[in-house]
Amino acid sequence: MGSCKSSCPSGYFVNESNSAIPFCQTCSADCLKCVTSSTYCTSCNATMYLKNNTCVSNCGDGYYLDMTIYACFICVSPCNTCSAVSTCTSCQNSSYILYFGQCLTSCPDGTYSANSSCFSCPNSCLTCYLNSSINSTNALCNKCIVGLYMSSTETGVCLSACATSEYGDIITRNCYSCISPCLSCSSAIGCLSCNAYYLLYQNQCLFISRCPTNSYLLNQTCLANCSSLWADSASAACIAACSPPSLKVIENSYKFCVPTCPSNYYVDVNYICQLCLGSVCDNLLSISIDIKSIFNVLYAKMTFSQVLNLNVLNESMMTVAISSRSIRLLSESSIDFTISSINLNAVWLQLTVN
Repeated sequence: MGSCKSSCPSGYFVNESNSAIPFCQTCSADCLKCVTSSTYCTSCNATMYLKNNTCVSNCGDGYYLDMTIYACFICVSPCNTCSAVSTCTSCQNSSYILYFGQCLTSCPDGTYSANSSCFSCPNSCLTCYLNSSINSTNALCNKCIVGLYMSSTETGVCLSACATSEYGDIITRNCYSCISPCLSCSSAIGCLSCNAYYLLYQNQCLFISRCPTNSYLLNQTCLANCSSLWADSASAACIAACSPPSLKVIENSYKFCVPTCPSNYYVDVNYICQLCLGSVCDNLLSISIDIKSIFNVLYAKMTFSQVLNLNVLNESMMTVAISSRSIRLLSESSIDFTISSINLNAVWLQLTVN
């Protein structure tokens, strides 16, 4: 017999369509619950899934299954098939490219397109492409990552350093040829070395035969200092050692070859200009004389305590008085002299005893 209830049990729905008195009618076999009709399901029996208020065994293309509520939902365009609301497994047409669950119109940076999918570029590429006419299996770079530069000779290859005669542009990431007369360069206007007959000075190649003032030549380069070498003011070049009659000056660990000592300096026995301190320079013009016999000819060597401009000396400017005892003569004799040679701070006199 029938009974009156305030609501229908699970598996039934209230049918009010064909009777003055509503009654509970059985849902379709696949429905666990239904409303308004036996086939308008709101939940399904085990192994079945709710899709558009119908219970199905498989969601089908264009839908994905939400296992938390056992219901099928439509994929979001342009997905053709999907595994979740935001995860495509295929795209609607060939104008889209599948990349990590997304249907894109083009591959993102760091990837290239092949067979309607995106693949990762080589690690050296910021962007790349697949050029089958050159290489059918490997992608070629068309832009390099920071720190690498596009080769100017090898298509699609990124290099850690450009060729010797090229420089890497940090903006375009490309290698460009140095502009003559630069032999090597760091930029379009920054030379590192020069072609023959040019000298490098402050990153420029100059057609000059001598370095500018206060710079010194070393290996075709004009330097502000010569580091461990000697800076020669006469030749404006870096040299291994000063040669007579040059004198040596050492300032702040830099070494110079100069024709005369600077003001307030004196020259020591090693021909090095030393700074005057206290009473060191009080006797700058003291002279020591050595007399020697060379091939039976007497010579007197006059050595000054500093370099003077001895080249202007002549016999008429000098008076030399030397006792015969100085040269161990047995009797007093008068002595004449002629200037034999001049070298740095010394004058050689050839003596004639009368």
